[in-house]
Amino acid sequence: MSIVIPATLVAARQAELQAVESGYGARIQYAQALVDNSNGVLWFTDGVKMPELIEAEKTEYYKGLKAIGYSNASNAWRMVKKYALEYATQIGL
Repeated sequence: MSIVIPATLVAARQAELQAVESGYGARIQYAQALVDNSNGVLWFTDGVKMPELIEAEKTEYYKGLKAIGYSNASNAWRMVKKYALEYATQIGL
């Protein structure tokens, strides 16, 4: 017997997957923009002090996450740092 999934549920799933995909891409672009604006400082590696601009942006990012009810801002920032490292490696920093 085959289960028929209601169209409303299919649409909701598709919307969720599109949001995840969009959010993933946006976070990568954000990380790349941070790297591009960090004057070559490898702020995303352990033990390296963040430039003032990046520190200020992190503060604003956390505020924005809090405003939308994001439950784990530090995890989001950890992912940004991961994507920043990947990008920096790609461009030879």
